[in-house]
This record gives sequence, C-alpha cells and structure tokens, in this order.
Amino acid sequence: SPLNAVTQFGDLATSLYNAGIFNTLRTVGAATFDKTQINLRDLTIENITQEFDNNNATSKIVDTVFRATGLNKMDRIGKLTLVNSTLKKMQKKAKKNDAKLLSDLQIYFEQDAGQVLQDLKDNKITDDVKFLLANTLMDFQPVARSEMPQYYLSSGNMKILYMLKSFTIKQL
Repeated sequence: SPLNAVTQFGDLATSLYNAGIFNTLRTVGAATFDKTQINLRDLTIENITQEFDNNNATSKIVDTVFRATGLNKMDRIGKLTLVNSTLKKMQKKAKKNDAKLLSDLQIYFEQDAGQVLQDLKDNKITDDVKFLLANTLMDFQPVARSEMPQYYLSSGNMKILYMLKSFTIKQL
C-alpha cells in the first residue's frame, strides 16, 4: 500500500537524533528534491537494504513494488536527510575545532584525522568524508554486507530468513 511508504518518515527521527532539529529541517527539503550536497551514489548506496543488493527474481519483484508504492522515494529522503544533516553538523563542529569530533575522527582515521577535520572545515567532500558519512548511515541501517549477520553472509539460500528483517535487527 502506498500508505505504508508514509511510515518511512520515521527515518527522519534518526536524523533528528543524530544531527539535531535545525540540521534536519534544513536538509529534508533538499533531500525531497534530490538537491543535497551528498547523494547516495556518492556513497555507493543504491538499495533500501543489503537484502536487495542482488539481481535475483525476488529482489526485482520487491524492488518494483517498493518503487510503485513510493517506499523507495521515502527511504531515499530519509537516508539523504540523515547523511546530509550529519555532514552539516560535522562541518559546524569542525569550524569550532570541536575536540570530541577530532577524537571521534581519530577512531576511524588515526593519524589522518587532522586532515579529515580540515576537509570538513573547508567543506571539501573527499573520499574520507564520504567514508565517514557512509559509516554514519550504516550505524542506523544495514545497507552494506558488513552490516549483516554472519549467518546471512554464509547461508546461501537461507538468506530469505533475513529478508525484510535486517532493518529491525539493526535497530535493536
């Protein structure tokens, strides 16, 4: 049902939690019209979740239904809002030389954290910044194989048991 697509607005709560109300509200309009600074292709993310990152018949049928009901569009808006509002938040913190942000960057980038901080200050979208934003998205949604349980990765045809469940598992 197209009404089910409306439930995807719940994804905006993730952005509110992660980036704050001001950054989220500034970004949601741009995300609606695909006018954001970062798009999902920049992060090599094309599908709602990892389960649909293949070309089997079931995935194609589900993808067609998701497109027809508007679920894909609503999901895209949620993801773009989360990623771009987080970018705005990080850029603001970088310009204030936020020590917590630098500490967080050191977890991912070790000795290169200072350069990533400078990239954020300068509003540069480097591969490291894209990596950081993709990791932020993956903290909330299973959009890559690395976010899937081991059983999913090694179970062959038993992957169907995880179909449409990985998002809920990730949220838990």
